[in-house]
Amino acid sequence: MTACTVAIPVYNQRVYVERALRSVLAQNLPGIQVLVVDNQSDDGTWEVLQPFAAGGVILQRNASNLGLFGNFNRCLELAATPYLRILAGDDMLVPGCLELEIALMERHPQLAMLSTRGRYVGPNGAALGDFACEFPPGIYAGQGFARKWFEYYARYRSNPLNYPSGVLFRRAAIGEQRFELSLRTAGDIDFYFRVLRRGDLGITDLHGCDVTRHPGQAHVGPNLDGTAIREQLALVERFIEGPPRAALRKYLAGTCLALALRRYGRAESRPSSKIHLRLAAEISPNPVASAFGLLTLAACRAARGVAGRRAPYIPRPVSPL
Repeated sequence: MTACTVAIPVYNQRVYVERALRSVLAQNLPGIQVLVVDNQSDDGTWEVLQPFAAGGVILQRNASNLGLFGNFNRCLELAATPYLRILAGDDMLVPGCLELEIALMERHPQLAMLSTRGRYVGPNGAALGDFACEFPPGIYAGQGFARKWFEYYARYRSNPLNYPSGVLFRRAAIGEQRFELSLRTAGDIDFYFRVLRRGDLGITDLHGCDVTRHPGQAHVGPNLDGTAIREQLALVERFIEGPPRAALRKYLAGTCLALALRRYGRAESRPSSKIHLRLAAEISPNPVASAFGLLTLAACRAARGVAGRRAPYIPRPVSPL
C-alpha cells in the first residue's frame, strides 16, 4: 500500500510547479503517490503538468476555482494514504526528507503531525535563511498546544511551525477536518490546532522544505492590509479561554504598533502602516498597554538573540523524538 501522498495544490504557478514536482519525484520513498490539483489556472500551468501524467502523477482539475484553502480541502478529499504532505506549487521538498519523517512518525504512533525546519529561497533557488527553528525538537502534547503557540507568537510575531509544505500529517488524525474557508492566511494554523486535538505534535530538526519568497505569495496581501492580525485575533477567541485572551490581545496590539513604525518609512508601505496603527487602537484602546506590548516584542526578540531556545515563552517538549 502507498504510504504517503504528496498533494500539490496549484493556481497559476507555471514558473515553479515543475520544480516542485521534480522535488517529489526525487524522493527515495517506494510507492509514493503524487497528486496535483489545479485550481483553474489560466497561465499555462495545466499544460506544463500534462507530460507528468505518463510517469504516474495523478492530475486533477477543479471545475471552478475553489480558493486557496478550498483547493487544500480538495487535496484532503482525494488523498487516502496513511501519511499526507500538502506541498505548495511554488515550494520544494528536500531530498530524502519524507523517508526520514515517516520513520519518525512510525516510531511514535501518538503523533498527529510532524513539523520540520524550513528554508526560504529566492525564485532562483538561492538560500535566504532558515525559519521554523525556534522550538526545540521533541514531542509536544497536542491538547493545549494552541496556548503555547499563541504565548510565543504574540510576544515574538513569529510562527514556530512550518508551512504545510514542511508538515507531515497522519491521515487518520485529520479525519473529517477541513481547512476553514473564511480564513485567508491563518487557515493552516487553525487546521493544525484542530488536528492536534486528536494526537501529539512532533518537531524535528530535519530540514523538510524550501519555501520560495516572491511577491505573488498568498500571504503577502493579508499581511499588508491587516487581515493577518485580524485572523490571529479570531483564532485567539476560538482556541484560548479565560483571562489569557486579554493579555494576548495586548501583545498583538504591540505587534500592530511595531508594524506601523517599521512600514511608515517607505511610501509604498505607508498605507499598511496607517492600517496597523488604527488596528492597534481598535484591539487595545489603552495606548499604554499597546506600548507595553511593543516593548515586550522588542525585549523578547532581544532575549531570543542571546538565549536562543532558552528565551522566555519557548516551551520544552514533554519527551524526546
